Amino acid sequence: MKELNDFCSIIHQAGSQWDDALGWLEKLYSLMASGKGRFELEINGKDELDTLYSLLRAGRLDDDDRSYIKWRNRLNELYEEMAAQVEKFKKDKRFLKSSKRTAMKESTRKQKMKFKKIVKEADEGYDSDTPKIYVGTYAKYNNGSIDGKWITLPDYNTYEEFVDACRELHSDEDDPEFMVQDYENFPEKWYHEGGLPSEEEFDKINEYYLMDDGDKEAYEAFLDLNLWDDDSIETFQEKYEGHFNTPEDFGVHAVDTFGMPENAEYYIDYEAFGRDLTMDWHRGDEDEKDAEGEPEDPDYYYDSEGYQQMAYGSDAEVGEEYIDDVGLDGLGKDAMDFYFDYDQYGRELLMTDFAEQDGFIFSNY
Repeated sequence: MKELNDFCSIIHQAGSQWDDALGWLEKLYSLMASGKGRFELEINGKDELDTLYSLLRAGRLDDDDRSYIKWRNRLNELYEEMAAQVEKFKKDKRFLKSSKRTAMKESTRKQKMKFKKIVKEADEGYDSDTPKIYVGTYAKYNNGSIDGKWITLPDYNTYEEFVDACRELHSDEDDPEFMVQDYENFPEKWYHEGGLPSEEEFDKINEYYLMDDGDKEAYEAFLDLNLWDDDSIETFQEKYEGHFNTPEDFGVHAVDTFGMPENAEYYIDYEAFGRDLTMDWHRGDEDEKDAEGEPEDPDYYYDSEGYQQMAYGSDAEVGEEYIDDVGLDGLGKDAMDFYFDYDQYGRELLMTDFAEQDGFIFSNY
């Protein structure tokens, strides 16, 4: 693709009627630039733009040429196509981190498989459920040996007992430099190859072990977000809102838990509500009599029995006026569920007051 400035210069020379096409090109290139380095825009129009460039270069497009309209409309289509892709990217970007994290974990897992198989087969005392580390030493490793043992952390009541057990395991060395060659069943954040877990990490691992399986998965998501200085289980429990499959599900939960937002009217589909409300009404007709025998007023709606209802207007105007009169509470839960945009509300909460990882949602405040 040619540079934007080059395009703009050529289009300016083509005549004033190209000003709006220039506007589309500027927006088009702006979107392409905004996506650089973050995601790839797929578009079926690059060849067409190159053709446009060539025609302009050759002076083969006049201001009154039919091709002008064709190219202007095509640029419009290309812009809308790319704008839709950018919007989709914005909505889905919070899930990109979890996808990247999953890929990294998979790569790490594959790298460890061969070693893990060896140490498991070598250690008859291995079990698959409890938090554990495989403790060797750098001296042995540098001499071509992976001699060591799986140490199960919950087997020890205190940190001192744990460290003593590791020293006893390698008592053939005067001052063993421990090498933790693998770990299982606790968050990666507390794993260090270059030494044993600290006393604080030892306590956290044992506390993590006592959690329910569902809470363990949620807690790992909490750690992956890494948004809080305090990553204790107590803070996790304070911040954790639950697991939700969609932003809409979370929006429903937020309304049920915290009540309607102060700007709830922003999320009401007034047009749909007004359309449904007036479905059985008709606009007043001066040639018709209302329920009291008077001519109907064209400025108002009337129901099927001829009773005056509301001032005539667009669906959105009628919906907004009605809800302003009765209040949101007057709508009832069924109507709110139908006309309140829980999906949009949930998405906006996730961009402001809450954070999401793998469907687990946490409060930011």
